[in-house]
Amino acid sequence: MTGAGEAATQAHASKNSTGSPSGPPEQADQRHFWDTLWINEPMPRFDMRCASPCLIRYLAEGKIPLTGRALVPGCGRGYDLLALATAAGAKWSEVLGMDLSPTGVAAAQAYIKEGEAEEDKKRTCRVEHSDFFEYTLSTYDEKFSFIYDYTFACAIPPHLREAWARQMRDLLVPETGVLMTLIYPICEKDGGPPYRMSLEIIRGLLEPMGFVAETLCLLPQELCHPGRDGTSGQWKATSGVGLWRLQK
Repeated sequence: MTGAGEAATQAHASKNSTGSPSGPPEQADQRHFWDTLWINEPMPRFDMRCASPCLIRYLAEGKIPLTGRALVPGCGRGYDLLALATAAGAKWSEVLGMDLSPTGVAAAQAYIKEGEAEEDKKRTCRVEHSDFFEYTLSTYDEKFSFIYDYTFACAIPPHLREAWARQMRDLLVPETGVLMTLIYPICEKDGGPPYRMSLEIIRGLLEPMGFVAETLCLLPQELCHPGRDGTSGQWKATSGVGLWRLQK
């Protein structure tokens, strides 16, 4: 998801004239909650309008494997899917985006269809209305060589975080696969979504599952989306990044 941002917090605080669900999403149906946001705001405030500068930089620097299958859970409008599919040297068999909101899935499908890219690259992308936590693999060969989490971890209720880490372990190819966690919002705040994140929170979730960090750091301003670099926004939150491999 290219952002579960301030809009989500405002939307679930109370039921209002736009029909946003009342109460935090852990007490409401998750699908209804996120779909309501998309329906009420066709261009949601958490939509960053482009792929992450950090993802673009890391693709250019060769830090991301470009073969096999890629997964973006909570993919939102699909900016990152198309960025992965069209990266120089990419030879993906599939770039899969997942989202709980059928309205968000339709928006991503439309974005990819209308995007400025070669048709064979677009065909690599697939957007699925599905639940990350319920996704299963039929064979070992279906595991992902790259998984990208950008504001997906911060959007889920905290009691699901261990399940999030366990599912990442189960879906990623050991040793050669890469999990990229773009960590936001790093700040002090209560409630959510988005829920407060930190480098330590992500480390504490992934290391017990056998992940080892090749990179885990705060991002410089030029690799953050505007409003997510610690200088502005509702919480003046900054962003961080982790690149992880899974030990056998």
